[in-house]
Amino acid sequence: MKLHLLTGSTNDWEKIHPGLVQFTTDFPDLVVQVYFASADNGPEKVDMALIKIFIETDAPRVLSSGAGMANILTGVVKQSAELSDLVLGMPISDSMFAGLSSFLSTSEKPPRNAVLTVPIDQSYTAANVARKFLLPQERRIVVVQDLYEGEKERRYQREVAANVGAELKRYQLEFSLLPSSAISSDDLVITPFCLSPENPGYLTAYATANQRAVQAIDTRLSQGTGIQIAVKDTSRVLYPGNKQLSPEQEDNQSRAITAYHHLVSLPLPSTGFTSAGWYVNAAQLAAVLARNQTALAQFGTEKTRKAVELAAHPGYLVQAGRVIQLS
Repeated sequence: MKLHLLTGSTNDWEKIHPGLVQFTTDFPDLVVQVYFASADNGPEKVDMALIKIFIETDAPRVLSSGAGMANILTGVVKQSAELSDLVLGMPISDSMFAGLSSFLSTSEKPPRNAVLTVPIDQSYTAANVARKFLLPQERRIVVVQDLYEGEKERRYQREVAANVGAELKRYQLEFSLLPSSAISSDDLVITPFCLSPENPGYLTAYATANQRAVQAIDTRLSQGTGIQIAVKDTSRVLYPGNKQLSPEQEDNQSRAITAYHHLVSLPLPSTGFTSAGWYVNAAQLAAVLARNQTALAQFGTEKTRKAVELAAHPGYLVQAGRVIQLS
């Protein structure tokens, strides 16, 4: 089997080739073809690589890509994806933001436009998740609900898990709400986690528990064909930029950002992240990974409805302080 990976610069090679070497050592029957194609500097080559991938592969496909900084490449690749395709994004680190800008631009996609984003620089994970997706196997969908030890934290996490479950129900995706101890190594696991500077008393506890739980679940799934979708809750990580913060708020905000960055930089061979707070995107990825055609058709209908709405809007003209709706 051949896997395909597009990356935006030859400068990325040093960061991603160790993971690919290890992956093909662990799975010697698999081959990974790497394309260097920039959405900014060589969009024609991106198109040619995608044509080659579509010719050589059957649906559902894995479209894997990665780049540093804003990672426009994955957004361009996603435009070619069909509803049943798995779009995998791989953030690449840089000297300024250590990959955080690439991670956010890759993972933070609008509702119903999900990209499963592997941890920063983790080419092994990109290849491994692609391999697992292409295995013809049914997976049970599990939503984890026991990441935390304190009663208040547990109660909140159960509420978050229930909200994730509500999105799955909306798309007729069958699932189980289970403690992490009941997970099978072949499950498709959605792990909602909590992190916010507005809960300073629990920030350290959440950050520590998030890392421990996500790593433990990943370790179990790495023993089988399972995949983990990690999704942050709806609480904000950053305060509004125009808000005057107290020293304590500034410190808590910095700690929250650092904890999130650390979590998404861990080597997690079977884990991807999706848009923070958008549980509908976790549901969409679950539908793709479970190959649930009923749910995918519903996502397609909703995406078409949004496209029609945007196409019908004529826009505005702003002139001399006046706003005029065009017709």
